[in-house]
Amino acid sequence: FYGRYRIQLIKLFKDFINEWFNDYKINTIGITTRDNYKSRINNHIIPKLGAYKLKDINNITIQNLYYGLINEGMKPQSAKKIMEILN
Repeated sequence: FYGRYRIQLIKLFKDFINEWFNDYKINTIGITTRDNYKSRINNHIIPKLGAYKLKDINNITIQNLYYGLINEGMKPQSAKKIMEILN
């Protein structure tokens, strides 16, 4: 068990979120929602968090993502939709 857990911790976030989306989430949402999720993942989440190891992501990392999106000019409502994927 420990070995598998350790592998998960060093996994890159881009690999984790794509695996989560393709293996779990994709079958629980409609086509339009699926397209919206995939777009938000590819255009906003992976470019900003994809290179992080899972073990290095914490509340501050996620908060910085949100404020970074706002500082880039994104409306809070749009940024919240991106954050919902991470929730």
